[in-house]
Amino acid sequence: MDTMSKHKWLRVLRQSMPRYLTYRSQGDDSLGAKIGLAIIVAVLSFVGATAGTLVTARFETAKWERETDYTFKQALISKRIELLDRTVRIFSKRDAAKVLDVTVKTTAEISAARLRQAISKKQDLDESKSVDRMLAGRIQFDDLTAEFNSVMILDELYFGPKTGAAIKNMAKNGVIERWWELDDKVTADVEAAMYQEINP
Repeated sequence: MDTMSKHKWLRVLRQSMPRYLTYRSQGDDSLGAKIGLAIIVAVLSFVGATAGTLVTARFETAKWERETDYTFKQALISKRIELLDRTVRIFSKRDAAKVLDVTVKTTAEISAARLRQAISKKQDLDESKSVDRMLAGRIQFDDLTAEFNSVMILDELYFGPKTGAAIKNMAKNGVIERWWELDDKVTADVEAAMYQEINP
């Protein structure tokens, strides 16, 4: 490229650029041009830093949301597995509850009969052992019933609509008050619904 075309090219370039961006080599550098250049550099630096900060903040927020969601799902799965275990255990204690129910009622009836007999014969009667047995049985039975009720409420709370419907079906038949007499099919339906809904 010859010198003449080089000067033409520089002149065209200077004319097309705004005044504050051009640098003149002939000694007519003005203070305004230098300040304008400094302002442009400062604005570009600010925009770059702000954009970097916003991108980083957005990335960190998304990462935090993913971690929180993962932690919540893991805690929910863990709680659901624990409740499934408790549900299976309480359903398997139905036979023990049946025996306790019969034992408490029978002990109470026998104690009442002995008391009536002692009153009719005007004898002293020491039924403290019988009453202690009856109370111990009643306490065990009430503990099992409380555990059953607690587990059913928590199952409805932590699981989805299938489990809730299975529990409501169990309650609809009026059997829930006498939970130890539940049919195996009803308990299997509740367990199957819970198993299907373990993953959120």
